[in-house]
Amino acid sequence: MEIYVVALSQHRGVKEVTEWMSKTSGVPVSELCQHRFLLYNKDATQHLFEVSAGLDSLVLGEGQILAQVKQVVKVGQGVVGFGRNISRLFKHAITVGKRVRTETNIAAGTVSVSSASVELALMKLPAPPPWLLPLNVIDKNKVCQLTPKDLIRLLASAAAFECD
Repeated sequence: MEIYVVALSQHRGVKEVTEWMSKTSGVPVSELCQHRFLLYNKDATQHLFEVSAGLDSLVLGEGQILAQVKQVVKVGQGVVGFGRNISRLFKHAITVGKRVRTETNIAAGTVSVSSASVELALMKLPAPPPWLLPLNVIDKNKVCQLTPKDLIRLLASAAAFECD
């Protein structure tokens, strides 16, 4: 999870967000502090731009983070606290992500963790074994929802999936 905050005081902003997270989650502040990673100002902006562009991702060029940034802007419109500065930052991150994809070849290959997983599995198998299809993937995470599409595309076969 990433949280972006515009605050008059960095120390106070971090303290208030950490306390809110502790209260909301029930996880003690001391434990949250052990696992958090803080970036400020230009470093935070650069990080957002890099992940939006697919440069800082499990799979180079992956577009899922850019889609999430777009969703943040869409949901944030009209929400108290999603102010002008945050809105501008995220809209610019979308522009950066689109521009990198337009002006480079970064998204030409595998562009998601799930498709990379499927391609790696197919590289390790000489041919799809008969037991592979039909395939049931039972999971409740996003990768499950993406992998069946990639399997169908790569194997050009019908498959049965149970994902809720």
